[in-house]
Amino acid sequence: MTTTADVLYATPVALIGKHEWRLIVTPSTTLELVNGTWTQVPCRVTAYEYRRIGDTIWHPARHWPTYNHNDGCFAGLPRTLGPKVYDSHEAAIKAALNPLPPGAAPVTPPAQPFDLFAA
Repeated sequence: MTTTADVLYATPVALIGKHEWRLIVTPSTTLELVNGTWTQVPCRVTAYEYRRIGDTIWHPARHWPTYNHNDGCFAGLPRTLGPKVYDSHEAAIKAALNPLPPGAAPVTPPAQPFDLFAA
């Protein structure tokens, strides 16, 4: 279970039916091959959480009654999670997942796409 101290970012609460939902960003680790050795590298991950209106305890989305990790599109979760929670806060979520080091400028894409076949 995620504790409040672990949460680096949380979207504002979205009401879907009789439940409140949010997306959180938390620290984690992943394995990467570094100089021929598998090494645990810190990273950040997202997860959805829900609670019944009026409750104070957040539950992981995998405890949702219809959760199904084999349902590739919605995982058995409410279909409005994407538009209500993720889409409206996408920029803030991406910023929380990929923080810039102090003093670093964000990378901006070129104004026009580079054309390899231009004469």
